[in-house]
Amino acid sequence: MASKERMRLTDAAVARLRPREREYAVWDTCTPGLGVRIRPSSGASFALLYKADGRSKRRSLGSVMSRSVDSVRRQCHEIFAELEPDGTAKPAHGIPLFRTFIERSWKQAHFPKYKPSTRIRTSVSLGYQFLPTFGTTRLDHITRPQVLRWFDAYSRTAPGGANRTLQVLRQILNFAIACYHIATNPTRGIKANRRTPLMRFLSCDEIRRLHRALDAYLRKGPGLGQQAEIIRLLLLTGCRRNEIVMLRWSEVHERSLALGDSKTGPRTVPLNSHARRVIERQSPGQSPFVFPSLRQIDRPRPPIFRCGTWCAGKRPSKMCVFTTSATRWPATRS
Repeated sequence: MASKERMRLTDAAVARLRPREREYAVWDTCTPGLGVRIRPSSGASFALLYKADGRSKRRSLGSVMSRSVDSVRRQCHEIFAELEPDGTAKPAHGIPLFRTFIERSWKQAHFPKYKPSTRIRTSVSLGYQFLPTFGTTRLDHITRPQVLRWFDAYSRTAPGGANRTLQVLRQILNFAIACYHIATNPTRGIKANRRTPLMRFLSCDEIRRLHRALDAYLRKGPGLGQQAEIIRLLLLTGCRRNEIVMLRWSEVHERSLALGDSKTGPRTVPLNSHARRVIERQSPGQSPFVFPSLRQIDRPRPPIFRCGTWCAGKRPSKMCVFTTSATRWPATRS
């Protein structure tokens, strides 16, 4: 049964396995020691590899035609529960470290489904938060007090970031439960930091002042003028920032935007006459993007906005008209 092939065994995945010229085995990434033997005669059966008395042993667990993967996993854990009290048996592959589980099982199962931006944010959380804190800890040794200490420390500097990162950690450990590495999730019951809801809307007078400010920036050069047009389109459509920054000409129709890859999936955004005039002012040129980068027209502009003379090269203020967030607008500045 020597084989390096590994995958998360499911009933559908096992059904797709086909015989080869020689017998081979596929090992489960969730349950240590569990594998499927596939013979050239088309026969396939579950098997468990474990160690007892310092020696590797193998036990057949029945044909794949007569048993489900979940029932086999339960039997594996019953076998270990019966033998471990005497110290006579342990899984051939023990419960992995957090770092190993992330790299081998969790990333393979989840990263292909993520959008590029989600992969980047998740990789940052892994590199700066999870791996330094939990990387060398075995999954079943991660405790609730340990998670609470990490969450409290992170919340003191970035409460919103701590909330988002806690959700990722909860998802990782839920997957560890599905893989039968742990029985309970230590993040369960940990409440996210309370955040002030952004429920304020611009008044008619503030909207007029905002348009005057944006008109002024149209005359300050292509860079700031492009930013002003993006902000105006955000105001008129209610779209998310990246939906407008990454907008392609192929998504622009006469009276609507047909967004093919928004955060909630494909959707249609209606355009009023003011929004259509903003788009008509943009030059199609040779770029596929409505708001291309000024340096590389085949790429969209960077999503980070800068204020020019207002911020004088410093980090944009949260209340600046060219803030990096489309959810806050100037209330007092004209």
